Amino acid sequence: MLHPDKYPDITFQSTNVTAKSPAAGRYEVKIDGDLTLHGVTKRITIPAVVTVNGNNLRAVGEFSIDRDDYDVKATSAFHGMVRVKNKIKFEFDIVGRS
Repeated sequence: MLHPDKYPDITFQSTNVTAKSPAAGRYEVKIDGDLTLHGVTKRITIPAVVTVNGNNLRAVGEFSIDRDDYDVKATSAFHGMVRVKNKIKFEFDIVGRS
């Protein structure tokens, strides 16, 4: 569906980050930036929860995009009996250590 042979990369370039800290070591973050997928670039906001514990940082979040916004055509199987939803959901859990 995403044609990885023609579009092997999905990239995100952040342009702005805002955060609030409801508790020590925990941050609710909004990351604005440009997502390039399937050869199309769109501005999106990705929400995440970032926790800092000593030298460890963890960012967890999820976001969805609309396939039509990125010219990703749906495929079907079994003569149209199985369909792909219009939303593509991305989930991430990133750990960094210094």
